[in-house]
Amino acid sequence: MLLTHRFENIKVSKNGQFTVPAEARRVLGDSFYITLSLSHDECLVCRRVEDLERDVKLLIKNRKGSRAVRTLTANSKLVTPDPQGRVTIPENLRELRDICDVMDAVGTGDAIELWNPDLYRAHYVEETSYENLAEIGDLLAEIGWEE
Repeated sequence: MLLTHRFENIKVSKNGQFTVPAEARRVLGDSFYITLSLSHDECLVCRRVEDLERDVKLLIKNRKGSRAVRTLTANSKLVTPDPQGRVTIPENLRELRDICDVMDAVGTGDAIELWNPDLYRAHYVEETSYENLAEIGDLLAEIGWEE
């Protein structure tokens, strides 16, 4: 199953607790990491345990990867949802990505991004521009996709 939905206006408590959407929990598993996004500076990401561990192992093998490993692991938290599906985003990560009392969660296939709603809306306008969508179509054509 792919995570393909955008969940808007998710409430975040003062201590950083929020309810992970049920479909995201099914994909992410019993426990998962909340960490920095590797592709966007503006958001956090919830990643499956095996995905983050695989990426860290790959980085460790690369001589230039030690700085990336340190940054990634120092800013990752393994979480397990309680019976109601709630987890807590660590304060340092909330502060880094300006997540306060509400956020948007965006499915990215095998993970879910956690965004400050204002930052996501600005990013979304750019992502859904005609030019960007045309670039996605070109990329898909390059890898053999047919409409």
